[in-house]
Amino acid sequence: MSHKGLSIIIPVFNESAGIKSLLKSIVTTFLDESSEYEVIVVDDHSTDQTRRIVQACAKLYPVRYLLKKGRRGKGYSILEGYHEAVYEYICVLDADMLASAQI
Repeated sequence: MSHKGLSIIIPVFNESAGIKSLLKSIVTTFLDESSEYEVIVVDDHSTDQTRRIVQACAKLYPVRYLLKKGRRGKGYSILEGYHEAVYEYICVLDADMLASAQI
């Protein structure tokens, strides 16, 4: 985590209904910015189409999909994302979009 920029960690579990719009919202927010950023989606073994949707978005956007390896739960998902982050600043967003993606 030594590069200047922002790593956005999004822990998910069965978020297929809204994950695509959240990722698009993040990308749209950064279109006019010159900041470096990445989105790390940490999947806690979703049983819906979350994985497929995120992997498709990763072909278009600076998104990384991580299938959770450790213990279950949101806190552990955030920790796994933290260890994968490459940028100096880290932000955590809820996949249900209760918190705005506008920065």
